Amino acid sequence: TPSGEQPDRFGVAFYVGEPSLAGALEAYDKGEYEEARSIVSRLLTSGRLPRSEYGGPLYVLGAVKIDDAQQQGVPVRRRIEFLIASRYLTEARACGLPAARAAKAYYQLGLSLIESGQFADGVQVLNELAADPQFEDRSIAIDAQRLLVETHLRMPHPRIDEALRHNDELVANPDLTNDVRGA
Repeated sequence: TPSGEQPDRFGVAFYVGEPSLAGALEAYDKGEYEEARSIVSRLLTSGRLPRSEYGGPLYVLGAVKIDDAQQQGVPVRRRIEFLIASRYLTEARACGLPAARAAKAYYQLGLSLIESGQFADGVQVLNELAADPQFEDRSIAIDAQRLLVETHLRMPHPRIDEALRHNDELVANPDLTNDVRGA
C-alpha cells in the first residue's frame, strides 16, 4: 500500500518504510481516505517534515474532510465538516499547495467555504480560480463558474446580476462542449 503498511500472515497491517506525501496523495486518489489520513498523521507527527512543507499534508486532510462532509446526512454536521475542511485547506494554501493540485485545491477550498456558510470568502476564492489562467486544468475553472452561478442564487441575499454574469461567462467559454451546454 502507499503508506508502506503490509498485512502479516494473519491479515494485520504492520508499518514498513517512511510515510510520504506521494503515498498520501496516491491513497486519496484511490478513495482510500482513512489510509490517506493515517499517512498524513504519521508524516506530520514524525518530526521530519519541515513546517514549510505542511501544505501538501494539510491539503490531503482538507480533501478527505470534504468527503466526510459529503457523506454526512445531518445538515448541521455536514456544515461543520465543511468548516473543518475549509480550515485545513486555508492553512494548506498559506503553507504552499502541491503545484499539480493547486486548481483542485482552490476549487475544494471555495466549495468548503461556501458549504460552511462563508459565502463571501468562497466566492472570492472561486473568482480567483475562474479568472486565473495559471491554473492548467480549465475544467476545474468551468466547475468554479458553475458553482459561482449556483452560489450567487442561493446566498442569503441572492445576487442575480452576478449569477447571470457568471452564467454568461460560462456559456461563452470555448472549452465548454455542446454536451455540457445542453445544445
